[in-house]
Amino acid sequence: YYNIYCMKKKVILLIFIFLGIYQAYSAENNSRITYSINDSWQFRLGTSDVGEDGWSIVSIPHTWNTEDCVDDSPGFHRGTGWYRRNIQVDSSMLNRSLYIFFEGANQRTELFVNHHRVGEHIGGYTFFCFDITPYIKEGENLLAVRVDNSYDSDIPPLSADFTFFGGIYRDVSLISVSPVHISTTHYASSGVYVSTPEITKEKALVDICTMLSNTQTEREKILVEHKIFSATGECVAASKKKVIVDTQKEQAFKTQIVVNHPELWDIEHPNLYRLQTTLWDTKGKLIDEVSNTFGIRTCSFSAEKGFELNGKAVKLLGTNRHQCYSGMGNALKDEMHVRDIELLHEMGGNFLRIAHYPQDEMVLAACNRLGIVTSVEIPVINAITMSQNFSDNCVEMMKEMIYQCFNSPSVCIWTYMNEIMLRPPYNSEPTIKKDEYLKYLYHIAERIENTAKE
Repeated sequence: YYNIYCMKKKVILLIFIFLGIYQAYSAENNSRITYSINDSWQFRLGTSDVGEDGWSIVSIPHTWNTEDCVDDSPGFHRGTGWYRRNIQVDSSMLNRSLYIFFEGANQRTELFVNHHRVGEHIGGYTFFCFDITPYIKEGENLLAVRVDNSYDSDIPPLSADFTFFGGIYRDVSLISVSPVHISTTHYASSGVYVSTPEITKEKALVDICTMLSNTQTEREKILVEHKIFSATGECVAASKKKVIVDTQKEQAFKTQIVVNHPELWDIEHPNLYRLQTTLWDTKGKLIDEVSNTFGIRTCSFSAEKGFELNGKAVKLLGTNRHQCYSGMGNALKDEMHVRDIELLHEMGGNFLRIAHYPQDEMVLAACNRLGIVTSVEIPVINAITMSQNFSDNCVEMMKEMIYQCFNSPSVCIWTYMNEIMLRPPYNSEPTIKKDEYLKYLYHIAERIENTAKE
């Protein structure tokens, strides 16, 4: 045991040395640095973060509802919780853009940096990202996050047969990039969107849309390079073009690449390609780089043939999946998400309804890898609120879901309303008129549907 302990200490030391060298090299070469800040948060329930009493040390993922949702008392705590921690920023980071990326917090989240309010995100199941560059100083910086899972008539879901766990229940990371970079804040997606509008046995047209950000005060001329790699690591297609990036806004750059003799993604052979997107300055210096996996496939539904994948009828067999687990609530480690998908695959399933909300990115990654067709939905469940805010939040959730899941070949269905007529409120609430409710329900459905098609 002593020898194993010493070996582990040496391995950990080597990892830290490597990370230090890598981060120094990355900062020197202006490439992207992403690192976890899951550990060493302080947490307490309550409406205020003032004072030093009542704080406990927690690690992310975290929820405050692991116990009270399964005890003998009715209900579970719905209210406000605060998280805070310090981060160190050295002088070299001040010349770069710095973002904080949340994979999920339920359901209304506000971020404060050094006591300045940075922004707010509404919704408990999609990613979100804040630019904290203007609020950062050299040395120690205080992050404070207010999370509220209280009932809110403007935020779906209004009710459901699952627990609305509160907390920062998925991973949190910092992203440091050059002032000119692939966007991190375009609906908190990867910033690169891949589609395949034309597929034959001989070739596939691959459309690529890259969202570019320039936080500088002057326009910048750069080179955008795309390389597509097969599952064996062979570069099968490439493109490199000059682009002038405007200042202080996000800019879409579109290009098309041809992949010859494409290997299709299907259930039996879930072939995946990797798209590497790289930004270079005019002197050949690396600015930024991201990778995305995608698949080449077609899918459709019809009354005559049911579901077809790559032109062949497929019978879909599978299950639904929620993201909670006994004793852990919804604050799961990555391997727990992957385990569920592997169990589905082992039992012979080829379909997963990701119910009733977008889940951890590891879920779709596993479905892509294992050849499991998926349906993803936003949590409009049981009822709606007849308000503009509720309607707007539904549309925003749909955009976030689609952009964040855009490149996953496993996703063949976008959905947005679950059992919405099962408990219509006009049956129990005399102030709600049936005709008005149904008309507004149609209005929201139409807005969401048009958003998805767009």
